[in-house]
Amino acid sequence: RRRRSFRNVRTWTTPYEKLIERYDRPHVFFYLDPPYHGVENYYGKGIFYRGEYKKIRDILKTIKGKFIISIKVTELLIKNF
Repeated sequence: RRRRSFRNVRTWTTPYEKLIERYDRPHVFFYLDPPYHGVENYYGKGIFYRGEYKKIRDILKTIKGKFIISIKVTELLIKNF
């Protein structure tokens, strides 16, 4: 049985830019969990590139909703986020 607090929670495994574009609204909360910096190929070669951290940052700067992102704190990501 679902708890009340998760009644309206939905999860997807889809490209983040398409998901954000489709569902971004002021009441939407996004949880992003990209591969950690330094191990981008862990889930497969060519799936995620280092340059995408900046792309994610730029998209998140423009959204109407709120977000949280799980990232490994590195000097590069501190500069970019």
